[in-house]
Amino acid sequence: MGVEIPRDQNVTSAQTGQFVCANSYLPRYELMQQLKYALLLVFFIALGLASGQAFRIGMDWWNARAQISTIDRAALQIPAEPALIMISLSTCPVCVRSKQWLATQDIPFTEFVVDQSDDAKAMADRLNVESVPTFIVREKQVIGFDPDSFARLLEEQKVYPMQAAPVALR
Repeated sequence: MGVEIPRDQNVTSAQTGQFVCANSYLPRYELMQQLKYALLLVFFIALGLASGQAFRIGMDWWNARAQISTIDRAALQIPAEPALIMISLSTCPVCVRSKQWLATQDIPFTEFVVDQSDDAKAMADRLNVESVPTFIVREKQVIGFDPDSFARLLEEQKVYPMQAAPVALR
């Protein structure tokens, strides 16, 4: 079906509809098929790389370390007790996980649910809360939840489980 072409020529023939390239010939549709498959391969490789990058960014966001800053409770009109305050939303899955962690650690805390209480909304406004969960641990404001760093902070701030509070010896 092909036309014999001398080995030293590259020819496109309008009569045969064939393209001869690098001393061999392929019908035009075969070239287009190969080009289509090559482009699809490039597309899927790029899609895979982009998906991997998006997954990594998402996991970095999901596993982000909590941001800790110092606040003045008195200036923000937040009472000195309780030592641990949690500001949350009823629909926040990280808030649920952090509450479960606090419960398993037997750490006492007071929760303010922003979408269920005007007092909670007012406190969140005073603290400029843009993300939940947000914790107040004595004079520290913690945005986000990371169990390891949170446990260290609770120890530093002397917030103990209910039955493990240190007893002063005389």
